[in-house]
Formats: sequence, structure tokens, C-alpha cells
Amino acid sequence: MPVIAVDVDEVIAAHAEAFIEFSNNRWGTNLKVTDYDEHWANMWRIERQELEKRAQAFFREFPDFKHFPDATDVLTRLKKKYELIILTSRRKELAKETERWVAKYYPNIFSKIHYSGIWDDTKEDPETRSRATKGALLNGIGADYLIDDQPKHCFSAAELGLEALLFGDYHWNNNLKELPKGVTRVKSWLEVGNYFDAKS
Repeated sequence: MPVIAVDVDEVIAAHAEAFIEFSNNRWGTNLKVTDYDEHWANMWRIERQELEKRAQAFFREFPDFKHFPDATDVLTRLKKKYELIILTSRRKELAKETERWVAKYYPNIFSKIHYSGIWDDTKEDPETRSRATKGALLNGIGADYLIDDQPKHCFSAAELGLEALLFGDYHWNNNLKELPKGVTRVKSWLEVGNYFDAKS
């Protein structure tokens, strides 16, 4: 059975929206979702030490992210023909919260949850970490497809010969004029469903 690896944040969870709301309420920032950057220090314009303090505050009060109802319908259908797993860049320290959230909103859909570890080493330079991709893990977990909102992860998957779906219409992924071979843009879960229906 082919394996589809699915990202969590911005693919099945509205992470950026909750993150920006938390930041504005907690630290008085005036950010919009369009300001979101996975490299939080750049977004906040702060030093690494302050970054880690804020990150830990966010993790301690981890919000109950909104889920995407359309994803549930499509994933339930895909599960009949594919094994569905999660491959996320969330820190491993958030494993319990992540597993609880997935079980709540996407019960009995995913067989495994894998953590890339990209953001785990807080001593490593954030710029170096922000360039890391999930590519090194994809073959090891047996994935045939990747659904992710970050171009770098989709590109790394395509370089390995996997098919990648670049998900969503976000400011960090919608300014690409051309996508490499093996990468297909899908702006919604309806389009994800159509993509796999065409393979049947």
C-alpha cells in the first residue's frame, strides 16, 4: 500500500493563525498571519535567548488549533487505498500535545507520527535549522508522497523521486513561478482529493 506523509501545521492544523493571535495577546505584537515566518526570531526581530523564552511560553500554553474539516473527509477516503502517516517539524517535546490533537480531530486516520527533529537542537544556529528539510527522513519512513506547505520540504522530496504536493495558498509558498518536476501545487483539500482521484 503506498504511503502518504502529511505535514501538520498549515496542512491539517491552522497553526499560523493561532500563533499570531497568541503573540499579539501575550507580547503586544501587531502581527498579521501574512507576517508569519517559521523562523520566529526573524518575525519577532529578537535574539536567540529571547526567542527560546517565547517559544517555551507558547509551548506551555499550546492552543487548541483549528483543524480543516475538508481534510477529514479527503483523508478518510484516501485511507482506503493508502497508508497515511504524519511527518511534522514540530519539536519532539510537543509529541503528547500533537498526538492528543491528532486523535481528537483526525481519529483512526494516521498510522504513525514522525518528528523531523529540525527545530529540536536549540543550541544550533536558527539559520542552519531553517534550511534543513524533511528529505533525509522520507525514504527511511517509506513515504511515496508528501503533502506539505513548505517548498523546501516538497523540493527535497521531489529530488528523492517522491511526488510532493505543495499545499495551500500562503505567502511563503505562493510566489513561486515554476515548480520542479515531481511537485504539484494544491491549494485546498478538495484539490488534494482530485489529485489522488486522477491516479485511480
